[in-house]
Amino acid sequence: TFGGTTTVNTTTLPLSRPGLRWLVAGLSAGLLAASLMGAASPARAQSTDSGDTLRTISVSGTGIVNAVPDVADVNLGVFEQAEEAAAASQKAAASMDAVVQTLLGMGIDEKDIQTTSINLNARYDWNTEPAQIVGWEARNMVNVTVRDIEAVGDVVDAVVEAGANEINGISFRVEDPSEAKAIARSAAVEDAE
Repeated sequence: TFGGTTTVNTTTLPLSRPGLRWLVAGLSAGLLAASLMGAASPARAQSTDSGDTLRTISVSGTGIVNAVPDVADVNLGVFEQAEEAAAASQKAAASMDAVVQTLLGMGIDEKDIQTTSINLNARYDWNTEPAQIVGWEARNMVNVTVRDIEAVGDVVDAVVEAGANEINGISFRVEDPSEAKAIARSAAVEDAE
């Protein structure tokens, strides 16, 4: 409470124990300090009751910029099967090596070929009880960044010929969207104004 009066109801207790005497003294000092601080700051109480309220208007704007993609990401891989786990893994590794060499030969930078997953799983014959392992399958997936949009079709054709038997998707994007974002922000500010 600021600028008001503080009333404290206390119960009188015998002060025969020293610990209780210190507790009562500390409580009294704290209450006295709180009363003095409240009385010394009437300006705060007046400022909240003066009716001066800060009023604001919030607006929002939208800016949309269309940009032509200059990079494509191709997710591709190899899937191989064999009776033994090691054989399946080796076949997948050899197939992926051929795919990577093809990509490098087409001018794709090594840093633009990123492995996304390598899996080795057993194949089961579910018609037996219990189910028996009848072979193994290995999958190796990579994400390839193609910086020449016009070459995406040629890249896909070449890797399929080299042994890639899974193409999981091609996505297009703008590699450096900072300029488009700046234009969109300016348009959004103008729209808000």
